[in-house]
Amino acid sequence: MANSGYDQRSQVLNGVSSLLCETRSAMNGIMSHHVLTPGMLVRHPQYPEWGIGQVQSRIGEMVTVNFVETGKQVINGSKVSLVIVYEE
Repeated sequence: MANSGYDQRSQVLNGVSSLLCETRSAMNGIMSHHVLTPGMLVRHPQYPEWGIGQVQSRIGEMVTVNFVETGKQVINGSKVSLVIVYEE
């Protein structure tokens, strides 16, 4: 019972740490895949030759993007941080 307060504080600190990491990434133009919604424009950081892609769907970790040069690609968002394109 004495540890339950410690466990709650630990969970809160882990949540704050996660939020700070996502905020830091967002400030660099790279966002967590959890913010991606259909219609958003993105680039793949490792394959710039794919061009701009439009997010078609996100189910769990998997993001489906239709890229100009390569067509539909299914990307594991927990492994690849897609770069959001704000204006082109």
